[in-house]
Amino acid sequence: DRGGTACSLEAPCPLLQVRTPRVAAGIHCVNCYQLPELADADRRNAEGKRDAHRRWKFLDAVLSDKEGFSLASAQSLLRSHHGPDHPGICRHGEAGGMHTEYTMIGLPAHGKILFLEGHPCQREFTEITL
Repeated sequence: DRGGTACSLEAPCPLLQVRTPRVAAGIHCVNCYQLPELADADRRNAEGKRDAHRRWKFLDAVLSDKEGFSLASAQSLLRSHHGPDHPGICRHGEAGGMHTEYTMIGLPAHGKILFLEGHPCQREFTEITL
């Protein structure tokens, strides 16, 4: 909302749960449900679920960093590929065919979303005013 509150809707129909940020810096979404009640509600295979959980834990750690998290650092992180210190966020079909379809950064206090379709390492974000 315009007050800066962000959330993620986790909706394996007909269920719907709202997940709120665990840290002040923000909230992220990866390809698995993060609420314990919905842990087994997705259709991901075991490898895909392990991969999503690695990225989930990595993004939790990044957002928990006490040094802060800027928009520029978020965009850089979303463009990152697998490396020795992280599982990578931008995917091109490696790791069992997993690929990035779209990337979005919500800026609720500003009433904006930064969105791009495809790989964030190859494209620029489009700003959408809500």
